[in-house]
Amino acid sequence: MDQDKLNNIMTKPKLAEQLPYEFKNGFKISTIKGSCYRCKKELSAEFIRGELITANEHSVGFEGHGVCFDCRVFTRTAFRYSDDGSVMNRSGEQGIWEKKEQKPRNVVKVIWEKIHGKA
Repeated sequence: MDQDKLNNIMTKPKLAEQLPYEFKNGFKISTIKGSCYRCKKELSAEFIRGELITANEHSVGFEGHGVCFDCRVFTRTAFRYSDDGSVMNRSGEQGIWEKKEQKPRNVVKVIWEKIHGKA
């Protein structure tokens, strides 16, 4: 990775500083954890940089990079979360969005909570 790209990633906000994110209907994204594409070690939101992008009141996206200090690599992540609890991720070389029927396991784990308890 060239120095300009590295500098660009490091100027993005930490994901941990942008959470929790709460939808108008009360669903909340409290935590997002990624994993290194190489060693599969869990990466906490503290070591993931990027931006939450609000598409509309029912959907928010996240695009960013997680850093694995053991492997010395960045793992790219791109997800969309909806207030109904559904999750989509961008995969493959073509960047096609795929709906996940359950919480993603290896790349991002999402914990959804209602205002007064777990969903």
